[in-house]
Amino acid sequence: MIPLPENAQRVVQALQTQRVGDANLDGNIQFMRDSGLSFLDCMKVVVVLTGCTIGEAKRLVHQSPAWADEKFEREAATDRLIADAELAFGSQTGPENGE
Repeated sequence: MIPLPENAQRVVQALQTQRVGDANLDGNIQFMRDSGLSFLDCMKVVVVLTGCTIGEAKRLVHQSPAWADEKFEREAATDRLIADAELAFGSQTGPENGE
């Protein structure tokens, strides 16, 4: 079981009490964000509610309208992190490595 902070546990209970399912996942994610959950906590709650993997939960939360205002910034930060890692460690994939 994924450990959830207390506020995330309350959100899970509220959503389970309302019997809100996958049909309104974007609405559920908006409710989570409106309740003050972080991006990471939203991912954890999606895993708990849907049983999906954490990778799938990340994709669902990242692509949800609730987090659209941070999508560009999150993608840019990921790109910077990848570029920094490639500078520090060299490229591990690509044509120059036979792939």
